[in-house]
Amino acid sequence: MAVGINNITLSGRLARDAETREFSNSMKTSFSVAVEKSVKSGDKWETKVNYFDVEAWNMEWLKGSLTKGRQVVVSGELDTSEYTNKEGQKVRKVFVRADRIQTFHAPSERRKESNYGSSDFDDIP
Repeated sequence: MAVGINNITLSGRLARDAETREFSNSMKTSFSVAVEKSVKSGDKWETKVNYFDVEAWNMEWLKGSLTKGRQVVVSGELDTSEYTNKEGQKVRKVFVRADRIQTFHAPSERRKESNYGSSDFDDIP
C-alpha cells in the first residue's frame, strides 16, 4: 500500500490574535496566517494574500504570545474536519495541524533590544 506525504510549511503574519481553548486534558490554540505572494496582472505585479487556518494542540507557550501582525513559520500537516451548518449543509474545513511553530520578534520589540547578543527569532519547538 502506498503511503502519501502530507507536510506543509507556511511563512507569514498572524491575521488575528490567536485564540486558546482549554479542555479537561488538552489545549487548542487557533489562529490564521496571512501569506503574501506576487502575481502578474497584465504588465504589473500585484500582491495577493492567502489566509490559512491553523490549529496547535497542547503548546502551552503559545498562550498569549501570538498577536496580530506577528511573523511566524508554521510546519505541520493539512487536515480536514466536517460539520453540518445551521442550514443543514455539510461543510468541510481544511486547516493546518501544526507540530512546530517559530515566532519572530515584532518590529517594535526588535527596536527595544540592543544589537549585541539578541536573536531575531525565537525557535521553540
